[in-house]
Amino acid sequence: MRSFDNNGTRITFVRSGKPGSVPLVLLPGLTQNLGTFCDVVAEIGDDADVFAMDFRGHGKSDWAPGTYTTVPYVTDVVTLIETVVGRPAVVAGHSLGANVAFVLAQTRPDLVLAAFCEEPTLYFKSREVREGSELFTERLPWLRSSMAKWQAGEGAPERAAYDS
Repeated sequence: MRSFDNNGTRITFVRSGKPGSVPLVLLPGLTQNLGTFCDVVAEIGDDADVFAMDFRGHGKSDWAPGTYTTVPYVTDVVTLIETVVGRPAVVAGHSLGANVAFVLAQTRPDLVLAAFCEEPTLYFKSREVREGSELFTERLPWLRSSMAKWQAGEGAPERAAYDS
């Protein structure tokens, strides 16, 4: 297990696969850690240069009270890619990791070759609103227009899962 420092918070990760091949960053869900990806990493083998990380407050990474929001999680991944990976990567995430991958792809497209978001929680905050709407027909146009604004440096992508 390896680690890097992001503004005083130690973030752990493991690296496997084939160095020099396409970098793949794996981001776990809210109650998960990098061990979530053991089977995936084994299946990938030497087809990628794989970096699986523990988010702050997860697994072996440092606890960092008051920083468990999207922006610090995204900065952890930015730091991983810029200081450890050293080049743009494919980023794949589950749940919380999917949200982080989504925001990273919108705010730092220079670091993301492709993003795979499995079960992101990009939905209306209210269950009543969610159940009373056509989620995809109503929410996706909002996401599309919001992404263009975020890429232009406007708005706050870290609120994507909370704004309705």
